[in-house]
Formats: sequence, structure tokens, C-alpha cells
Amino acid sequence: REHVSAGDVVCISVSYRAELPTHDIIQTLLADGIRVAVPLIVGQRLEAREITAFGDLVPGEMGILTSHGPDVSRDVRICLVPGLAFTHEGHRLGYGGGFYDRFLTEHPLARPIGLCFERQMVPKVPVQNHDVAMTAVITDCGVHDPTKVLKTLRVVAGAVVRNGRVLTARRGPGMLLAGCWELPGGKVEPGEDDRDALARELFEELGIRVKVTDAIGDWEHPYPTARVHLIAYVAELVEGEPKTTEHDAIAWIEVRDLPAMGWAPADVPLIQPLIDWLNDAE
Repeated sequence: REHVSAGDVVCISVSYRAELPTHDIIQTLLADGIRVAVPLIVGQRLEAREITAFGDLVPGEMGILTSHGPDVSRDVRICLVPGLAFTHEGHRLGYGGGFYDRFLTEHPLARPIGLCFERQMVPKVPVQNHDVAMTAVITDCGVHDPTKVLKTLRVVAGAVVRNGRVLTARRGPGMLLAGCWELPGGKVEPGEDDRDALARELFEELGIRVKVTDAIGDWEHPYPTARVHLIAYVAELVEGEPKTTEHDAIAWIEVRDLPAMGWAPADVPLIQPLIDWLNDAE
């Protein structure tokens, strides 16, 4: 609200399929008395068509809800933009039509803000000369501000393997990304060796002692408040039976079931290298 003056319009797409849900956002904006428009594709152009109530929406192309209300594109001051992937720097991978880039170029007073799930944040996307960067990206975890320099946290994760199964842990209520599964581990302390840090974290979190062996790979992921440099290792269970302390569930997962887990975004790129390692170890 603080970025919108009287008469200004917020343009926001109606979420479709697996996109971050926007129905509640639209209804909240309308309830707060903010003018709202939704995209309508007309030929090769995107137009911002105003709605005064959620019931004004009608099915459009591919069944995506839109509006045939008045074209208020010139009054748009904030444009909430969907996409396939975004970077912390504000770069966006769209759906290939170029509609938003053309709209934002034609209406430079419209502030572009990306809208997506945190799992859609990636380190890099292809960038072309005509692409318009976002001034911020809003996810289900917070706001990515391209003007802020993120500190990098070095984090280790362990693939504890027993009888061909991998130990996974689910983030509990109150934790960032609650409900997501991850390879257990934690932050490396200053001056601490990665492998020592992993052994310590697994003992503190799960009450197990392990022998850390092969490195699986590493990956950086920008969360809203910090960039995580995650390094994953295979760990052999030496002593103890894992128990939950910080997490609300743990599970031993078959290799074939690993891709289907709802992984935390930073863990996703490590799963295929882990599967490759497990298959080679057979």
C-alpha cells in the first residue's frame, strides 16, 4: 500500500496451475480499496484490464482467468510478474511470449516485481537485451531485494546411507520452509573443517555419530536474507539411531523415491548427483 497512490493500479495475474496462488492477494487488494487489473492478451500485446470485484474475472486463453474491463495499462504503477524462474538479481525466465517485457518497456512507470515460490529462485537464467529485470522478487519465504548484497553462509549436508536408503529430515513448524524435506546438516563455524562440521551437526541434530566420506557436490542458493553455499557429503552411520529434535519427521528413503520428495530449494540440485553416486556404489 505504501508504494501505491490514489488512482494507481496494481496489475497481477490470476494464478494458474502450479504458480504461486494469487487469489487471496487480489481479494485483499480489492478489500483495501486498491485498484486492481489483470492481464489480457490481445494479439501480441498484454493489456492491464481493471476489475472491481473477484467475480469480474472470466475464463480466457487456456482457461486462465482474465477480464474484459477497461484498459488501465497507463495507470499501472506495480506489476506483479509470474515466471518459470528468477534470480536474486531480479532476472526472470518467462514463458517465452515476451508479453511482460513488451508491456514493461511500453509502460516504464510500472514497477516490475517477480512473484514465485522460493523453489523457483535460481542462481542464473539466460538474459537477453530486451529482458526487463525485476526491482524485487516476492516468494513464499520473503522478499529478494536485488539492491542488497547477501552474505554467504557455508552449510554442509549429509546423505546418511543405510541398506541403500537415504536418511531425510522434514523441517518442522516455525522453521523456514516448514514441511520441506532436506539432507540433515547445518552451518559451518568459522575455521571449522566441512567434514568435522557435518559430523558435529548430525550428532547435535539427530544424536548419531557418522564417518563422513565422499563429497557429492555443492550449490549456491539465494534465500531472501542470505545466500547459502551448500556442500553435500555421503556419511556412514557409526553409532546411534536418528531421532528428531529440530525436525518434525525423519525417513529412510529408497533411491527411486528421492526425486519425488518435496525438497528444500537449496537441496534440489544435489539430489541427482546423490542418485548417481548411489547407483555407482551398487
